[in-house]
Amino acid sequence: MSNSPRAGKPITIAGRKVPFSFWPTSAANSRHQGQSAIFTSDPWGIILSHTKQRCPAIARPAALAFLKQAEDNFRAATDASIIGAKPVLLYYSFLNLAKSYILTQGLQRDLNTAQHGISEKPPVGGKEFDDALIKAHPSTGARSINIFDEFHRAITGLPLTAATDFPVPELLGQIITGHRLWCSARKERERFIPLRSIDFIHDATSKQAWLAFELDKDDIKRSGITANELLARTNLSNTWKEVGAPTSRRRFELIAATSYSKTAGAETAKLATHLAQHVWTTLTFVPPYRTLYLYTPPTSASTLPQALAMYAIIFYLGSVTRYRPHVFAKILDDSYGPAIQETISSAPRQFLYLMASRFAQREVIQSAAI
Repeated sequence: MSNSPRAGKPITIAGRKVPFSFWPTSAANSRHQGQSAIFTSDPWGIILSHTKQRCPAIARPAALAFLKQAEDNFRAATDASIIGAKPVLLYYSFLNLAKSYILTQGLQRDLNTAQHGISEKPPVGGKEFDDALIKAHPSTGARSINIFDEFHRAITGLPLTAATDFPVPELLGQIITGHRLWCSARKERERFIPLRSIDFIHDATSKQAWLAFELDKDDIKRSGITANELLARTNLSNTWKEVGAPTSRRRFELIAATSYSKTAGAETAKLATHLAQHVWTTLTFVPPYRTLYLYTPPTSASTLPQALAMYAIIFYLGSVTRYRPHVFAKILDDSYGPAIQETISSAPRQFLYLMASRFAQREVIQSAAI
């Protein structure tokens, strides 16, 4: 039997409902103001501006140099007509963009001796790609800084606790733009379920605020799982519950509400963190410009947040094309080939906009070309 939903109203600021975002408000003169999305056809300028504004002065020259290399490699990859040339260029773009972000977040003073922190483990006796692994290595102090671990900390707030293996096919399945092609290759059901709404809610009488989201029943059914399985697979079962009688929409609320003393709007950024590592985003040129999803794998052991999964799969493809280009040609001819080609073509620009939003601490959306 489902729990009854709490009684409450959407959180508003200056009379306007606060739309869901990971950066819903900005603080100005000790008051929280709603933030609208930034539309741009070229996010590099936004990244540059916020690197200059936010990066600590001691690290800023290096961050800006890394950023320039990231943009140069990205544009070279975009212009490359041969798909085999793109992964190496894209990886070095991602690597340098990650370095700039790590410095901008103030996690390190410099990355002069930093290592990649990620390695490829080709299958021994197994099948290339199908049985390949990516190993991520934690940093072990100032003398051993690993970029992947620092990037992981910049994205999630947490470092890697130990060296961790990630199966490459599972990483590919986490890339939304090629996901249905991946499902076709695996003969599996879709794992991404679109979020139909996410709302900041509050009760002005009790001064409590919470987050709620809704999914279409048919979307859950298409994935072949129940609502309880969905919560378990997304690691949300300890913090979220389904509420209300089941209809065509299934509604979920945070189990614990957040108390506030002044305004509910001030709590929205904190509430958004409850979904920060669980939601995937795709950006489009047309309304609603952004679609949010939950990723529901059978086990979360091999799951990385969206930007980190993109980074890792591009590293793997770059490593193969750099050291074993003849193997890359075989991989593209195999069952995963269409999903890989779609990932190389579409995922990098999605990654770029995701990172632009992080640098700006505000939603950055693709604008339609005029």
